[in-house]
Amino acid sequence: MFHLRIIDWLFPDKRTQREQDQEREFIKAVNSLKTLSTTERGGMSIDPEEVREIIVASRHDLRHLNKALNEAANTPCEHADAIQHISWRRLASGLSVQYVCLQSITTGGYAVVCANLFSGDSESLPPWLNAGISMQVAAALKASELKWHETIKDAMDAWDHDL
Repeated sequence: MFHLRIIDWLFPDKRTQREQDQEREFIKAVNSLKTLSTTERGGMSIDPEEVREIIVASRHDLRHLNKALNEAANTPCEHADAIQHISWRRLASGLSVQYVCLQSITTGGYAVVCANLFSGDSESLPPWLNAGISMQVAAALKASELKWHETIKDAMDAWDHDL
């Protein structure tokens, strides 16, 4: 015990307290597994059935969080604060679609404000396009009629489906 204190004093752990706590939690979780085995070379193996049971139990315990997230994504939110994202999708025909999306800071939901279709020939965007996009975003925020979705992909797919 005395030697450990001297070693700790001579060679202090330079990791943050959060990293040390994460390591302790991981060691505790691994030690709680019933069917953990190690090989002679230092490898570990775990019974996949036990891991599956733990994952299913954890999902069951945390499903209320997923339900709350889905409810928050479907409720209208205040548009006071949002982050603008520009997303692109290449179509099978070779055309490209630019989606201008907003992400609500309060709920984390995504909504498509507008989309623009570009042919493969256009090398650069006209300078007036950015001003037009800004006006469309401002108008959408004023109107408050955006459809919010959990992910940006869901928002883009819904926009395409509505066309």
